[in-house]
Amino acid sequence: MIKQSLHFFNNNKRIKLIKICKKKLEKSGVLIIFSLVTQNNEIPCFKLMKQKLDKGLEKDSIMIKSISKLLNNCQIDKFKFKVSLTKSKYIQMLKQRYISCLVNLNKDQINKGIKEIRNTYKNKMIFNDVLISIKFTK
Repeated sequence: MIKQSLHFFNNNKRIKLIKICKKKLEKSGVLIIFSLVTQNNEIPCFKLMKQKLDKGLEKDSIMIKSISKLLNNCQIDKFKFKVSLTKSKYIQMLKQRYISCLVNLNKDQINKGIKEIRNTYKNKMIFNDVLISIKFTK
């Protein structure tokens, strides 16, 4: 299983990794890849975070198409998770850079974003987190 990490690899390394995984699968073995849905994402964002997330999701969309071609006859599904958490818990997650689009932001950018979140969202944050699942069976 590969969960939301392939976008950290450049395209050549990603293709190489998937080919290795596909080759190493035993008969009836299953490779499952999870990624964030690339359209209409509901993750609460501050302005800069949203820009970074959207840019990353554009790349992920291309990546998913590429992986689907590489893993011919794969099955693609979506899983929706209803998320409910307090704004304070979400702010803690932002400080810990829980999502990769936050990794390269500096502390001032995160703090400015946290102020935006405090002013924009209710104390109870409810949203859908949707994952794409690519399933390949050998």
